[in-house]
Amino acid sequence: MEARKHNEGEANSLLEVSDLSIGINRSDGVLPLTDRVSFHLNQGEVLGLIGESGCGKSITSLAIMGMLPEPGGTLLNGKVQFMGQDIFSLSEARLNQLRGQKISMIFQEPFAAMNPLIRIGDQMLEVFEYHPVDFDKYQKIKDLLDEVGLTDHNRILQSYPHELSGGMLQRIMIAMSLLLDPDLLIADEPTTALDVTVQAQIMNLIVRLKKERKMSVLLISHNISLMAQYTDRICVMYAGQIVESNHTESFLKEPKHPYSKGLMHAIPTLDQQQRKIISIPGQVPEPGKYQQGCRFKSRCIHATDLCLTDPPEKTMAKEGRYRCHY
Repeated sequence: MEARKHNEGEANSLLEVSDLSIGINRSDGVLPLTDRVSFHLNQGEVLGLIGESGCGKSITSLAIMGMLPEPGGTLLNGKVQFMGQDIFSLSEARLNQLRGQKISMIFQEPFAAMNPLIRIGDQMLEVFEYHPVDFDKYQKIKDLLDEVGLTDHNRILQSYPHELSGGMLQRIMIAMSLLLDPDLLIADEPTTALDVTVQAQIMNLIVRLKKERKMSVLLISHNISLMAQYTDRICVMYAGQIVESNHTESFLKEPKHPYSKGLMHAIPTLDQQQRKIISIPGQVPEPGKYQQGCRFKSRCIHATDLCLTDPPEKTMAKEGRYRCHY
């Protein structure tokens, strides 16, 4: 989907992803993972990237930080511009300066993201080995732990990851991601496997810190209810492509793409008499098995022979766009 911005977005754009195609080099050729992904993120905005598992959301988020899949990950096309800089034209040394300091990430699985053999305090201090600072790093860590609701500093910092709960580790990851006051926070499924109460606490915390620190947030999830509560705009991803994007309020009122409508119909409601939950048949195709034309056609009840050709991009009011023949 072609990257376009209205005047306000153009003036305040922090991140610009344009026609981004990522693949993996294999012995039998290149395996494409994403296809011409385009979106922008404005300063102080929360942008939601939504889709089922396997749609390419995490690959896209890692590419924003200049991190490609290993082994064999390669940039096939497009660019990622952060504050006007082309991420893939920067040296590894410059990228390391950006990571953590300007762009930070909350990874999907806190247990997997942390070293099980190193105490929490030592892992948090590692950030400052790559980014020297002129403030009291120990006080900064304690202040951030307070902000995320963890006041028992000594016990937390002396603990190993397996000695803490998933909710506590998630809060610690948020604190780690904010140690250097980044301009962009990428939150990849930040509430995975957390109960509803803790999920709400984590998201309220991210939004509060975003406002206080004037950060931009890229929120990645498959939970559309989460997106409805916390995002300004939504991009829907399917099989490595952005198939729809719009302001959250407009998207929730009238989704256009059949996949977007399917996601909306699959949300449980308190009044089940008003609307029946309808699941989307089938599953997301694996990379390398994408069909010709519309990649959603095998799961779409409206598909016809016309869907064997690539769907056009259609525009709606303001920034709304979607890919569909109908």
